[in-house]
Amino acid sequence: MMLKENIGETIRRLREASGMTQADLADKIGTDKGNVSRMEKKGQGTLERLSDTADALGVRLSELILIVEDEAHHSKDLIGYTTTPSLADSLSIPLINASGSMGDGYDQPECDIVVDVLRLKKDWISENVKPLSSPRNLSFIHALGDSMAPTLTSGDILLVDTGMRTALIDGVYVLEAHNRLFIKRVRQRMDGAYEITSDNPTVKTVDVLNGDHQVDILGRVVWAWNGRRL
Repeated sequence: MMLKENIGETIRRLREASGMTQADLADKIGTDKGNVSRMEKKGQGTLERLSDTADALGVRLSELILIVEDEAHHSKDLIGYTTTPSLADSLSIPLINASGSMGDGYDQPECDIVVDVLRLKKDWISENVKPLSSPRNLSFIHALGDSMAPTLTSGDILLVDTGMRTALIDGVYVLEAHNRLFIKRVRQRMDGAYEITSDNPTVKTVDVLNGDHQVDILGRVVWAWNGRRL
């Protein structure tokens, strides 16, 4: 199910049920009435704005997504809404419009747009995703390119812990440099410097962070949808 198909209508109904006008909601989330109107009509927004909107409506973003999904499956009214057991046992995780490059890098989008939602069992996350900053920090992105083969293959969907903004442990990370996104392996050397490499031996390159270039860590890749734990 595409999130944008129903989330705008759900936001409108929750807003009206709370007695807020579009202007009231706009004031709470720091935008204008026109943006709220467009969000309710088109059902699309940045992760930050959707999260702020959910908070203003008294729910978390994951709970807002669950309401949308439950309505799509059962067509229930929001009044008296209860989560079904199957939904209560799972976590809805946004797939955003960013693509991490396993090569020369892809331009970073101006903002993260939620384009779809994938659901994972909470028990599966607890068992398989360790360490984890918080389940609320999980997002999915696509990986394209061949520089991380055979660990990752082009087209894999990657589960990313966006709360991991420093390389506390060696692993595969989503990096931003020169306004481009990269997926690379990061490890700390004995001298304390951080080394960035590709896994593909035919294209293997090594970069050492020495402070000359701005490189930001946007998250740690914790699972790739090719069945390999990272």
